[in-house]
Amino acid sequence: MLLSVIIGVCFVGTLTGENIGYFWHISDFHLDIRYGNSSEGLGKEYFLGGYDEGCWTEKRGVFGDYNCDSPLALIQSATLFMKDYPNKNNKNVDFIVWTGDDTAHADESVFTREEVIETIKVISENIATVGLPVFPALGNHDIIPKNQFPTPDSWTIYYESVAEVWNQTLDIDNNVLDQFRSNGGFYKYSLPGTPKLTMVSLNSNLWYKSNHQVQGMADPADQFSWLEDVLNSTQTEGEKVLIFSHIPPGKFERFYQFCGEEKGCDLNGGYHGFHWLSEDFNNRYLEL
Repeated sequence: MLLSVIIGVCFVGTLTGENIGYFWHISDFHLDIRYGNSSEGLGKEYFLGGYDEGCWTEKRGVFGDYNCDSPLALIQSATLFMKDYPNKNNKNVDFIVWTGDDTAHADESVFTREEVIETIKVISENIATVGLPVFPALGNHDIIPKNQFPTPDSWTIYYESVAEVWNQTLDIDNNVLDQFRSNGGFYKYSLPGTPKLTMVSLNSNLWYKSNHQVQGMADPADQFSWLEDVLNSTQTEGEKVLIFSHIPPGKFERFYQFCGEEKGCDLNGGYHGFHWLSEDFNNRYLEL
């Protein structure tokens, strides 16, 4: 159960009270629509990450369990907290950054494409109740098969389907949705104000080492070229930029777990972490 709800702070110009703003960052809801339902006959062998049988029996907790993905009740509780928090704490929260990973950690045989889109819709409907503009980014568990994100010309309907869900449910600008559809899951948006703050949402799944759809491509969907152009133009205009995505660059050092050859680690593996992005993409991103 990896649901993350964080209140972030952003500021422009000098660090004064007038220039400080707040936003929500939410990620990894991993909604398990089968939570507590053993009638489908699915055991933990279908689910990844040491699932507990209690997720589908009377032993389950209403709001989840350490070894389970999120039930709907947990997501509803989280979004209700987000809605009530500003009023109770005298903080004006301006927007939501949502960095994806909506479906459960499950074998592909459990899901259909339609179910993945429906899961995104259910979570979107709950986020919409917070009543704030939303800037989403796709996670590697937001497609089926997981991790296999296409460029926009190879599976146009996927990006169109997700954009249509967001158009129906979220407070999101039409220009953002148009870019999302045509680019292949990434976009930019300039918030009003002086100086401006440009939101840049990347589809980092196109650079993910487990994405076999883009192997051999130098710049999937031309996302690097697009990002370089955005950064050059915002620098010229003196704008601030907030870049966000599901998969970060750099190294993953949690537990310093053993990499092994299958992780594609450098230094012949070992307890030193590894990067999630393909090596060339990871290096190019860090050099920007």
